[in-house]
Amino acid sequence: MDSEQIKADIQRLRAELRLKQAQQQQQQPPAHPQQPSPLVRRPASPGSARNASPASRAQAPSPATPAAAYADGAKRKPKSDNKSECVRRVEEMQKQREERRRRAEAKKNKRAEEAKDAEGRGGIEWVDFLRKIKDHRETHGLTEKLAAWDCGDIWDVPEADNSRIRVCVRKRPMLKVEEMRHDFDVISLEGCHSALVVHEPRTRVDLEKVIESHRFQFDAVFNESDSNASIYAAALKPMLQHVFGGGSGTIFAFGQTGSGK
Repeated sequence: MDSEQIKADIQRLRAELRLKQAQQQQQQPPAHPQQPSPLVRRPASPGSARNASPASRAQAPSPATPAAAYADGAKRKPKSDNKSECVRRVEEMQKQREERRRRAEAKKNKRAEEAKDAEGRGGIEWVDFLRKIKDHRETHGLTEKLAAWDCGDIWDVPEADNSRIRVCVRKRPMLKVEEMRHDFDVISLEGCHSALVVHEPRTRVDLEKVIESHRFQFDAVFNESDSNASIYAAALKPMLQHVFGGGSGTIFAFGQTGSGK
């Protein structure tokens, strides 16, 4: 078969198919009119909501959100203020961290003050000794310097009426050479004018700096506030009067050279 014959057959088959379809449409009964389908409102897209007029936005009911539906159906449960255990632990750790930082800062500032004070009294290596001496004085109510002696005659001390011996001590002022060497005071006085404490700085085997405090009691304790005249009036003048009256007496003076014996 040639191509012309094939084309003719195809056209003939197409014509027969169209004729048959037309006959089938004529034989079908007339269709009933279709009922209009109910309108289904589709949710507006964000773009259409923005493009809508104010009147249409006011009239169109907004879709109910889950939170609104929950609020309409039942009373909403109040939000709890209770924090979880993890949050409480974190806050507690934060408070403890801030407290440690505060104590460390206070300790650092105190150390800086002590170091500055020690620069003029022995050097930075004596900071620990000075701090321990200061703590001991504050704990036991001691002081470096007392007011001048105002207890009168040392022979009138009630506690030693039966004794014929009086032992007195005088804490001398710091010497100029000691101040130039930046030495520091290791003697503390009690307020009763009858005892003093000597602080002995020591360094242990592990290089820890400590002080050993030794307390000594006397019949009278004088200090740098007392002049030679006041000491003479309190301790020596009564003895001289006794000697000039026919009695006997002995005075022993012990002390470092240049201390004012």
